[in-house]
Amino acid sequence: MEEGTGLIVPAIVAGLLLACLGYEVERRRSRLRRVFGILDRDELKLVGHLDAMVETGEIQAWSQHG
Repeated sequence: MEEGTGLIVPAIVAGLLLACLGYEVERRRSRLRRVFGILDRDELKLVGHLDAMVETGEIQAWSQHG
């Protein structure tokens, strides 16, 4: 067995651990966004455009009570 092959297994394990960690972080962020209604960057842009359209009178703001 060559000297370099002893580093392959730990490198693969470390890579798998980092991938699992990244997946878990993204999963939890997604869950928190669903629970707390946090908007991501694209949704914030859309809300900004809608707010601008309401201010210019192109559309009316929706209200529950009419």
